[in-house]
Amino acid sequence: MRSQYAARRAGPVMQATMPAPVGPEAVAAAIVWLLSDDAANINGVLLPSDGGWSAA
Repeated sequence: MRSQYAARRAGPVMQATMPAPVGPEAVAAAIVWLLSDDAANINGVLLPSDGGWSAA
């Protein structure tokens, strides 16, 4: 938040509607999947691993 006012107004809404930031384990799991044979057909894609934060 750029101001205390914004933090007071938007903070509670964001806490109620946004998931918690992901931890390193979730990012590592996405990387391991990309390195696996299951992701053999995946290329040239952005794969956000941010718990939905970039979609907000």
